[in-house]
Amino acid sequence: MTREARARDFAPFRAREAGNPFFRALVHHNAATFDRCAGQAPPSWEVDAHLIRVTARAGARGEPSPEGRHRDGFDYIALHHVGRANVTGGRTTLYAAEDGPPLATTTFSLPLDSLYAQDARILHDVTPVSVAVPAAHGHRDMLLMSFKAREDTG
Repeated sequence: MTREARARDFAPFRAREAGNPFFRALVHHNAATFDRCAGQAPPSWEVDAHLIRVTARAGARGEPSPEGRHRDGFDYIALHHVGRANVTGGRTTLYAAEDGPPLATTTFSLPLDSLYAQDARILHDVTPVSVAVPAAHGHRDMLLMSFKAREDTG
């Protein structure tokens, strides 16, 4: 079942990251994907994006999802794999219910392996990562984007 959620802080994107043409194209691609999911009148999107590096060391696993099965509280989510080095684990699983069986499971291995989901309909979880070769550190890097329909005020 779910573990207690822990607050996580992420450094804001710097101008060079936020202005990167590939990053901007990926945001637009994700928005267009979720426009099609949302139906006839695509909404304006509030987008939350953050990079997550989960680090593991010999004897210390990295916890990508300390709260266990959860929803992020957005309409849609896009998970994009950036890279991994010297780690095992990090398996992402989707569920329809808190106590239900898995709907899908994947371990991202290639850059831009991606998963798209309607956050209100699924829960997701990620297993911890451990170092593959104990003499070195390891990490798993992900780019997460969350999309919430914005009410037009004008």
